[in-house]
Amino acid sequence: MNDTETMTTTFSQSEFEAFVRESVRQEMKVLVRQMVREELAYLLKASLPPGGELWDNEGSDDPEGDEELLNEVLEQIEREKTNPATRIPWKQVKAELARAEAAGELPD
Repeated sequence: MNDTETMTTTFSQSEFEAFVRESVRQEMKVLVRQMVREELAYLLKASLPPGGELWDNEGSDDPEGDEELLNEVLEQIEREKTNPATRIPWKQVKAELARAEAAGELPD
C-alpha cells in the first residue's frame, strides 16, 4: 500500500461501542492516576515541615554509630542469603485474618 491508497475497516455497532468503552476506560485510568499523584504530592508537601527540620530528630553526626549500624544491616543481609526467612504472601495474611475474624479468634 502506498501513500495515495486508503484502507477501510468495518466495525459492528457493538465492536465500536466496546472500542469506545475501552478507550474511555484507559483515558479515565490515566486521569485518575494523575489526579492521585497530584493530590499525594500536595498532601506530602503540606505535611512536611519547612526547611531542614526533617532531620532535627537525627541527633549529631555519629560516623562510628553509622558504620556499626551499616555493618549490622550487611550482616543481616548475609544471614538472609544463607538462611532465608519464611515469608507469607500478603494475600495469604489477609485470608488468614478474615478466617480468624469469622471464627471469632481475634481479640475485641
